Amino acid sequence: MPPGSKIDLYAVVPDARSIGVAPSTHMMFVGTRKTNVWAVANRNSGDTATEVREFAPSLEFRNPNAVCLVAQLKAYRGGTRRHEVMSLMAKPLSDTEIDDLAAWYASLKVTVQPVP
Repeated sequence: MPPGSKIDLYAVVPDARSIGVAPSTHMMFVGTRKTNVWAVANRNSGDTATEVREFAPSLEFRNPNAVCLVAQLKAYRGGTRRHEVMSLMAKPLSDTEIDDLAAWYASLKVTVQPVP
């Protein structure tokens, strides 16, 4: 981690895998490897989340980890989120290509090893 940086716990989200940010609503959506997506809210602009709840619990998401990536890629493509490289990469992608890319990413297995 770069000098001067720090990591703090913001929220505890079961089976968290990816995060999509919705700045206009002060919410984040957290995808998992299972069948649910979590909505994380910070209603008082503090340093930690004030609410973690399952998003649309009556739905079984086919690929909940991809929900966040799809939204972010579409935001880069549409210009509502900007990054020099990501905006250029996302601009030519169709909805199907974005869905396929998100499904591929969600299929990757990640192993976390403690730092010795």
